[in-house]
Amino acid sequence: MSDIEFIFGGSFDPIHFGHLHIINSLQDLNLSWPVRILPCSVPALKKQTSASFAQRVEMIQLALKDYHNVIVDRRESHRTGKSYSYDTLRELAKEYPSRRFILVIGSDNLETIGQWYQAKQLAKCCHLVVVDRPDNSVEQQQALLTDLGFRAVTSHLELAEVPSGLFYHYKIIERDTSSTAIRDSLRGSRIESDAGNVGSKNESCTQNGSRKQNSLTVSNAGSESCTNDLAQQSQNIALTSRDNKTASQMIDALNIETPVAVKDYIINHSIYT
Repeated sequence: MSDIEFIFGGSFDPIHFGHLHIINSLQDLNLSWPVRILPCSVPALKKQTSASFAQRVEMIQLALKDYHNVIVDRRESHRTGKSYSYDTLRELAKEYPSRRFILVIGSDNLETIGQWYQAKQLAKCCHLVVVDRPDNSVEQQQALLTDLGFRAVTSHLELAEVPSGLFYHYKIIERDTSSTAIRDSLRGSRIESDAGNVGSKNESCTQNGSRKQNSLTVSNAGSESCTNDLAQQSQNIALTSRDNKTASQMIDALNIETPVAVKDYIINHSIYT
């Protein structure tokens, strides 16, 4: 086992090609350094996840089944309360006292690092690799991390020379994928699909009403029934059938950037719909 490893944490709700792109890029830096994937149990600064911890771990394992030197670590599910990177790094340091840890963070998440639990203690526990995104200022990143006790280096190899406290700015070609966008797209597509069903029902009721008027048989009861049906349909827009065929069509139509095995898992477990 290497004496240094990357720590890549997140909600992974769900894992997608953007995450895999970062993992591939980390292995391009140094394939001999393991990548430890740490799914968050209870996010400290974000809302609760949609998929359960067990579901997210299963999706991660499916996505990474052909990867080497990658560890999926479930430890944060064993703790009560919110998940804090500082607590996890302290646990890892006790388990592997001679190992050095490199916490991987996207530059978008860097904006909130000052709000993290024990943020000013992180430099004593780990190095940082900040995965750069377009239009972000390196100078602002350096100023922020310097305030937290990190020192910028120009080569990732320098991270192996001291136990902690260094910061490496890693620019990679961005892959524009977001777990939030995936969940929102799925839910939005479900609502549009169900709204279409309501529209069809409305048209059917209107046609039935027109036929009754043409035959001079106007039924208030029939009109009330259509109105009630429409109201019930509207109330249940997001709660219609979740059959696999419909979910599969939704996901294929959205061209969601997740591995096929993860897509199938989402469909079979009716997650995010």
